[in-house]
Amino acid sequence: MSAGDWRVQAQDGTHHVIDGPVRMRANNMRMLLAAALAGAGITYGPSFVFDPYVADGRLIVLMPDLVTAELAIQAVYPTNRYVPLKLRSFVDHLAIELEAALS
Repeated sequence: MSAGDWRVQAQDGTHHVIDGPVRMRANNMRMLLAAALAGAGITYGPSFVFDPYVADGRLIVLMPDLVTAELAIQAVYPTNRYVPLKLRSFVDHLAIELEAALS
């Protein structure tokens, strides 16, 4: 369902590219999750989105021996000598929440 050209790595270190027909493209993991839950196809995404549905059996992992590359999540804002407290607090909150979701 999500864009092709998935790059994965096997346990022996070999790299593979999985490509195929794409029925749906989205840059929103919640949308891809809803489509997968509705039976529209396969997708991959972050564990903090999909793991609860794998744990309760609504989704299955098709290739458990393969791992995808880690993707960075970045907060981008203009550089400045003064970073507003609201922005600093928001970035700190994101870091805490994402760390909790990934552990």
